[in-house]
This record gives sequence, C-alpha cells and structure tokens, in this order.
Amino acid sequence: MSDETLDLTIDLTNCDREPIHIPGLVQPHGVLLVLHGSNLEILQVSRNTFELLNRSAEELLGQPLADLLGDEQVKLIQQCLTEDFESVNPLNLSIERQHQSIAFDGIVHRLDSFIVLELEPNTIESHANFFDFYHQVKGTITRIQKAPTLLEMCQEVVKEVRRITGFDRVMVYQFDAEESGSVIAEDTNQKTPSGLTLSVFRHSPASSTPVYP
Repeated sequence: MSDETLDLTIDLTNCDREPIHIPGLVQPHGVLLVLHGSNLEILQVSRNTFELLNRSAEELLGQPLADLLGDEQVKLIQQCLTEDFESVNPLNLSIERQHQSIAFDGIVHRLDSFIVLELEPNTIESHANFFDFYHQVKGTITRIQKAPTLLEMCQEVVKEVRRITGFDRVMVYQFDAEESGSVIAEDTNQKTPSGLTLSVFRHSPASSTPVYP
C-alpha cells in the first residue's frame, strides 16, 4: 500500500477507491483478520501483517486461514465458534515466522456473518498473568450483564468482588433521599454475621459515619 494511497482524501467522488480491505485503524502491537463466516477465507487484514507475521496483506487476502495457522489450529477456532466466546478467549496460537514459531494470543468473535480474529504476540513473562486476569474480568462482566434483575445483578457483583478480592464480606447498600438505606445484596465466608439482618443503615446528621440500629 503506497504513501500516496494513505494520504488520499476520501470523499463522495472517490469513495469507491477507499481501500477498505486493508483497514489501518488498529493497535500496532496486534494484527486484525476478518474472515468469511463459513469457510474462514481471509477477507480483510490490517496493514501491519508483514511486521508481525512476515506475510504481506496482499499475500494473505483471499487465502484460507489454514494457510497462515495450519489445519489443527483452524479446527480449534472452528470448535470455538460453537461455544461461548467469553469462556474460550484468548486462544493459544502459534505462527511460523522466519523458521521460528511465534506464540500469539488470539481473540475470536462474530460480527454479523463474519469472524474477527485478533492476534497479539505474547511473552512468557506476561502470558500467565494476562490469561488469569482476562478470564476473571471477562467472566465477571458477562455474569453481571446476564443478570435478569437489579437485585440479582447486585448479588452477582458482591459474589464476584469477594471472589476476586478475598474479603470476608462484601455488601451492596441502597440509599434513599434521606440517606437511609438497607443492605440489598451480600456475600460472606459464613464466619461473619450477615449484614442482611441490618435492614436499615443511617447517617448521623453531623457526620458521615454509618450508624446501625
């Protein structure tokens, strides 16, 4: 892709020449691939593929994903497409580059009838911590988003916060206009008294210190 193409101003008179098959708005430390939903043909790529994969964008376009990742890794991705993406991402993938196998973290998700695959090189030092943190955060957000009611969402929040932090007890309070409220969700290690029995929570007028009845 030439500098002249990059500097071209796109308007209504020349939008047909916009190189949408090679998007440039991605983070430089990762590679973006857009795949056909049925056969995983590479339809779009980010223009930094040569730097990270040693394959030019033009070389990858129109090729099957197996040409880049191999049959076994493509089978893994196909299996993931039938599962919950939150539970399988990121994937351990590797790509041969200059006679050397380079490890990547792969994130796969659907976009309408297309499959989007993001590849980011990983390092041995950060790999374990990244996977652990990612799964904790993504799983927590998913469970909170799927809660059908406010109370169930709050209960999921205290459960997940206590699991991640290791606190003995986590509670959610609901306050009214008079600054009185009640505990509406709680998770404990069952070694401390339940806060749900303290149904009222008041603020002293002269202080913000909580006062239990």
